[in-house]
Amino acid sequence: MGGPHTSAAPETIPAFVDHIVQGEGETAVLEIARGRVNERIVKKERRTNLDALPFQPWDIFAQMPYDFSCQWLSVKPIFTLNTSRGCPFNCTFCSVGSIWGKLYTYYSAERIISEIDYLVKTFGAKGIYFREDNFTLKKERVISFCELLLRKNMPIQWMCETRIDTLDENLLTLMRRAGCEALYIGVESGSQRVLDFLKKGIRVEQVENIFRLCHTIGIKTCASFIVGIPTETEAERAETIALSKRLQPTTSWINVFVGIPRSPLYEYVLKNHLYEDIDTCGLVYLKGHNQLVDQFYRGDPKRKIPGHPADQIKTALKNFLLSVCGKQPKRAH
Repeated sequence: MGGPHTSAAPETIPAFVDHIVQGEGETAVLEIARGRVNERIVKKERRTNLDALPFQPWDIFAQMPYDFSCQWLSVKPIFTLNTSRGCPFNCTFCSVGSIWGKLYTYYSAERIISEIDYLVKTFGAKGIYFREDNFTLKKERVISFCELLLRKNMPIQWMCETRIDTLDENLLTLMRRAGCEALYIGVESGSQRVLDFLKKGIRVEQVENIFRLCHTIGIKTCASFIVGIPTETEAERAETIALSKRLQPTTSWINVFVGIPRSPLYEYVLKNHLYEDIDTCGLVYLKGHNQLVDQFYRGDPKRKIPGHPADQIKTALKNFLLSVCGKQPKRAH
C-alpha cells in the first residue's frame, strides 16, 4: 500500500498488508517487486530530480472510465497532472508535512510542457488541472511555463491549486494570457486571529486583493473555507461566512473541520481533549461536529460522526442490497 494514508495513519492499515510505502513510491515499489525489501514499512530518500522520472502510464489511465471533465474548464478531455511534491509552509490543519516533509521538489517548466504536448498529440487533451499543494510556489517556474505555452502557441485551458501569497497582478495577468482559466485557493477563514492560529501566513486584506484581481483579469476562483476550527468563536465563524460572500468566488466550499492524523492541530485537539469521537481511521471529530454538519452540509449523514463499526457494516450491507435490488430489503420477522 502507498499514498498519504500510509504516512498519516499507518497503524490503521490491516495486518495482511505486506509492505507499507511511505512518501515517494517509485524506488520503493521497484525494490519490493525485485524482492529486495524485508521490512513492512518502506521509506526511501526523497528524489531531487523529478524530471528524470518517466511520464505516467497514460496509455492505461486514458482507457479507464474516469470523468475527464472539469466544471471550471469549458473543454474536455481534462487530464490531471501533479508536478510538484512537498510544502514548506506551516498550516497546522494540514498533514502534508508528515508525508513529504518541508522539501519542495518539482518538474521543470520544460518537462511539464513536454508531457502536455504528449497528452495533446496522443490523447487529444484539451485541458489540464494541476492537482498539487502549490503549483505557483516557484514563481520563476510558472513564468517559464507560461512563456513556453505562449511561444509554442499551445491551445490548452488549465487551472491549478495555489496560495494567496504566491500570486501578484503581473503573474496572474501572464497566467491568464497563457490559458489559465481558474484557481483553487485555500482561504480557510475570514478571521485574522483564526488565520494566525492556523499559521496560514496570509492576511484577509491579501485575500480580498487577489480575488479582486482575479475578477478583473478574468480568472475564475474556487475558494475553500473551514469552520469549526478549535478555539473558533461564533463571531469568527460569522466573519468567515461574510468573507465567503464578499469575495464573490465562482465556487466556494465551507468545510467542517475534521482533525487529520499527524497534523499539528490534530495533536492540539488530542492534548486538550476537544474531541467528541475518533473513528477507525484515526480522524478526530470535535464536540458539536454533527450540529455544524446540519448547518453547513444540510445534515448529510455521510458527513456526520461515523457510528459504531457494527453500525457501519450494517449501513454498507444495506447500501449494497439497495444497489443490487434497487429497493429497501424487507425486514425479516
